[in-house]
Amino acid sequence: MGVYLSGSLSYGEVNPARSDIDLTVALSYGTIAEELELIKDLHKKIEKKNQTWANRIECSYIPVDMLRNISL
Repeated sequence: MGVYLSGSLSYGEVNPARSDIDLTVALSYGTIAEELELIKDLHKKIEKKNQTWANRIECSYIPVDMLRNISL
């Protein structure tokens, strides 16, 4: 459904020496074991291409149905 950037990078306060990249991915449905393996592989490929940020990409996966139930 969408990928959303949050944290220091999203509001311009990033410190390349210590910041991480925070992402939230909204899924149209829940993940299953096979999809989780594909997601892990995707993360490894991204980190391999971007050594500066390797091990500093934090990503949460949330089914859209869960987001609808959050009250602010």
